[in-house]
Amino acid sequence: MTYDIAVLNGTVFDGTGADGVRANVGIEGGTICYVGPEKIAATSQIDAQGKVVCPGFIDMHTHNDLRLFLREPLRILEGITTEVIGNCGFSAFPSPSNRHSLIRSFAEPLLGGYTIDWPWVTAEEYIDALSSSKPLVDPVLLVGHGTLRLAICGEHAYEHGVTSENLALMCDKLDTCLKTPSVHGLSLGLEYPPGSYADTAELVALAEVVAKHGGLVAVHLRDQYRGLLVSLDEMFDVVRATGVRCQVSHLQSCQGPEKVPIRQALDRIHTARANGCDISFDLYPYLAGSTVLTYLLPQWMMQGGVPKMLSRIRSTQDRNRALVELRDRPKTPWDKVVLTSFPGVGNHDMLGSDLASLAMHRRVSPELFLLELLEMSKGAGNIITFNKEEKDVQAVFQDPLACIGSDAVWADGIPHPRYTASFSRFLARYVIQGEMMSLQEGIRRCTYLPASILGLKTIGKIATGYRANTVVFSPKALADRATYTDPCASSRGIQHVILGGQHVVADGHMRHHGSEKFYC
Repeated sequence: MTYDIAVLNGTVFDGTGADGVRANVGIEGGTICYVGPEKIAATSQIDAQGKVVCPGFIDMHTHNDLRLFLREPLRILEGITTEVIGNCGFSAFPSPSNRHSLIRSFAEPLLGGYTIDWPWVTAEEYIDALSSSKPLVDPVLLVGHGTLRLAICGEHAYEHGVTSENLALMCDKLDTCLKTPSVHGLSLGLEYPPGSYADTAELVALAEVVAKHGGLVAVHLRDQYRGLLVSLDEMFDVVRATGVRCQVSHLQSCQGPEKVPIRQALDRIHTARANGCDISFDLYPYLAGSTVLTYLLPQWMMQGGVPKMLSRIRSTQDRNRALVELRDRPKTPWDKVVLTSFPGVGNHDMLGSDLASLAMHRRVSPELFLLELLEMSKGAGNIITFNKEEKDVQAVFQDPLACIGSDAVWADGIPHPRYTASFSRFLARYVIQGEMMSLQEGIRRCTYLPASILGLKTIGKIATGYRANTVVFSPKALADRATYTDPCASSRGIQHVILGGQHVVADGHMRHHGSEKFYC
């Protein structure tokens, strides 16, 4: 038989954690049809002598719901062939016409698509639109709880609790979304309004719907600071009440007063698993996070959404209250918050500077400067926050439950380097150089482990019958080059990427644009 593509003479790591073996891989029609030592013929051949052959990387956590329409090459050049979108409660659907502008103002700052039109209303219409664009990745979709709440409750989503009628409508809408192919679960953003206004009873009701479909609930915890353990306990209660599978997104203990030792969080997760809770987690290999500018505000400021937030900034009483709270309980020290995206051509000189320095230059307090920025941008803007310790990142990665979620957020200015280089950084610095784990275990964390968590049966493994998402890389040459000042520099060492049987990256360069089949 002559295959479409043959990957020859490489060391094949199948993704399960097994040792690498010298083997050839035959691909036909988008599927792996042969793995073994025999010589094989193919129309196209890749010589992988001295290289690693492994499944395509699966990014467990991104915010590229709109960015995927642009088919930019940065992610596929990193070896990422599957990514989970719709995270932290933010998704681009459902978006009914009467809530369209409200949902766009909520979701777009994190989904990185200010200029992309939204012609869809339902999950199915979004999937059709994305499929037509031939994205350079296999997307796995989650329904964002914040988006769902807005779709049903409108501006009342920014209030504590929901009526029983609205909760029933949310459950029905979620059920409809989960019946749509490629939608695999629900995401919660319990630190972001309007998701932060939900009580545990609401989460249980929605999780019951997800459990009925065998889906996953991914959660940005309610508090990643001093309330980390209490926030984990809340999710354990949800899992025990419903039996739903749960993924803790970007598990971390952020720096600040009364910081929780990350070991306590890990121990608590393992205790919950021993008692029957199906819980796992992910993280990215950087000490800084990235999010929207409104994240820094006290929760009450966002009640009613962005328009009400702007009204409060203009109110002397509310403004003064916010200034006091921001001064007394800042989420992150102001010199650790870097402005990375801000609308308006004349404002680019601020990008890359921390808020403390920018405020000092303008001779105002950082708290006042934040409010002035939000008023100027009408709530838009992105930041990078330096809020983690290296020992905590290492402790999380050392745990066998941890997989990689880049938390990729595009910023039209200076995006976080995790957007471009999370997987090469993890494998090069923590696995190959740092020897934190074996190479086969490091590859498992990037491939088979996330596929298993997501319940994807035919990706994440080099084996016959599996989808031909495949990466060839040189372990000696592998290196991340993206930095906080040059975040789009492509990594070295990723030589070939096959997506659904299409040889998309050859010798480190793009050669084919667009997946021929929307898969997951």
